[in-house]
Amino acid sequence: MMNSSHFLIMGVVNCTEDSFSSCVGESYSVKKCLDLAVQLSEQHADVIDFGAESTRPGATAVSAQQEWERLQPVLHAFMRMLPSDSALRVSVDTRHEETMLRCAELGVDFVNHVGAPASVETLRQLSSFPKLNYLASHMWGTPQDMQVNPLVGLAAVQAVDAWMDATYRKLLRAGFSPSRIWLDPGIGFGKDDSANLALMHQCRYWSERYHIVYGVSRKSFFGRLFDVPVDQRDPLSKHCEIGLAMQGCHMLRTHQVSSLDCIRSAMCEVLPRCSRY
Repeated sequence: MMNSSHFLIMGVVNCTEDSFSSCVGESYSVKKCLDLAVQLSEQHADVIDFGAESTRPGATAVSAQQEWERLQPVLHAFMRMLPSDSALRVSVDTRHEETMLRCAELGVDFVNHVGAPASVETLRQLSSFPKLNYLASHMWGTPQDMQVNPLVGLAAVQAVDAWMDATYRKLLRAGFSPSRIWLDPGIGFGKDDSANLALMHQCRYWSERYHIVYGVSRKSFFGRLFDVPVDQRDPLSKHCEIGLAMQGCHMLRTHQVSSLDCIRSAMCEVLPRCSRY
């Protein structure tokens, strides 16, 4: 496992205007998505995560075909732009198994799947792509109903802990090696505020067992707890991201890469020295 000063940064590109924190403005366009992806890569993101279906509470589901029509031109263009020796990795945030397989064939490095893991057959097909990582993110319910009766406090920790164990074992059986399995407790996906705080508190414990990813950037619980609108949540997001990194989180999914990269650089400089005392 990586130490806390060497966490990876996953930058978010929402290829849809239907998002609680849209990266492309009021209307989707390939150029806006590409411009943002290039900007995040220049700010030293390690992974660029493209998504074309919103999973915010109350979001409307889209078909696999509509999702692919948004993703395909962006992915093709961006991956053609990458030098052959680029260390930057490409991720696709999707709930559609058809999209996962299409993206695997295209050569992406991560499938970021929010919700129940894909079918065993699809997982076996995905595991046959040697460089493909599977990032499973926990969701209680669906975007349409997940906040109707959300998980609370300790119940959320127990549910997510059991889900991580079961998901990890399922992915191993499907052919994924431990190094290609990443797990995200799904902050805000069917959890109340006490649950979100409890899940963040578990970061150190889970990071000792799995490759752990957290996405807290601009989450709605910041608005409820601190009465802060979405466009003013980046400072609070960074405070939480620092805490998670210090607990050993292996990757942070964020909308604002540049300041997080500065934080990582400072941690790389300071933490090795601190370890001697």
